[in-house]
Amino acid sequence: MLDVLVTGFGPFPGVETNPTGTVMESLQQRPANGLWNLHAHALPTEYSASMRITALLRRIEPDVCICFGVAGPGPIRLERLARNETTAECPDNAGHLRLGTIEPQGPPSYPSTLPLEAIGEALRRAGYAVELSDDAGGYVCNHTFYVARHVVETVAPSVSCGFVHFPPITDASTSIDRLVTAAEIVIEAAVRQHLR
Repeated sequence: MLDVLVTGFGPFPGVETNPTGTVMESLQQRPANGLWNLHAHALPTEYSASMRITALLRRIEPDVCICFGVAGPGPIRLERLARNETTAECPDNAGHLRLGTIEPQGPPSYPSTLPLEAIGEALRRAGYAVELSDDAGGYVCNHTFYVARHVVETVAPSVSCGFVHFPPITDASTSIDRLVTAAEIVIEAAVRQHLR
């Protein structure tokens, strides 16, 4: 059985209900299924979330780590790149503003190590619109993605780790139930690829 760490975020200014936090609550109720033990956590939309995910990675020692966040309306975005820079000029939920390099000793970027092609194919087969993205933003999502990849790279490079952006809940096509199903598809595709 693999250990799978999945994270989402709570609300933040402009997004009163963050669907990824709600998705995590739903996933917490899922029993082990014979292939993986699921560890689902909602993180605050704060730069301190990087400390939380670092602690989770060290405590759980997962085989797969998938971070989920919310972006603008449109397809599900499979992020290919975590950049070593925070550029958002708005504070996080704790009122902290972070601009500049995330990890002074880290490389300019880390690639996702999730099987993005397999995940995208599985989502499209299930009727979801999907796109690959090289820009995870300049806010807490990219910051957390970069820190997670940095921890994995320095402690356990065999871990599959990456970030997925969901659209906000705007209509029936992006209901919580559909996003929970999408998250399960992402997890299953990542786990099955990891087991190969």
